[in-house]
Amino acid sequence: MNYIEIKEKNKELQGERRQSKRFSFIVPPALKTKSVGTPRLINLSINGAELLLPEDSNTKVGEKIEGYIPLPAGIKGIDFKGRVIWYSSNGGKRCGIAFEDMPESEQMVVQAYLDYLERDKIIYNFKKVVNNYLTCIRTLVELYTKKQLNKELLEKRQVKYLH
Repeated sequence: MNYIEIKEKNKELQGERRQSKRFSFIVPPALKTKSVGTPRLINLSINGAELLLPEDSNTKVGEKIEGYIPLPAGIKGIDFKGRVIWYSSNGGKRCGIAFEDMPESEQMVVQAYLDYLERDKIIYNFKKVVNNYLTCIRTLVELYTKKQLNKELLEKRQVKYLH
């Protein structure tokens, strides 16, 4: 494929890209693949993924990638086949893949995993907010307690005159 054919193919694929919501990983998990070593999963959707590739990998648009996405808590992972639909070497080698021939049952597992990740993210953010409020309350209680102690000390230090 020459540059013009690739550009035309990418225009065709533009309609396919970003059809479904993607989950971006804060700490990209490692994948196992046959052709590009051990890439890291930057983001995932039911239609595809963005991968951070090892520096020694040589990937091209149109290349097929097969691999395995591990899932947490001992759940069986997902085998995937995908086609590279874009490639970038800016800020590390990265590529976008579109999943191919993924059975509906595997797509359902990916969707359940994405739902789990979204819920986990919401719970994490909720914990941060609650912890922040608890820290503020603790600080206010400490300040109030300190103020009360200081007030008591001042009262004890005052000279009392008996008339």
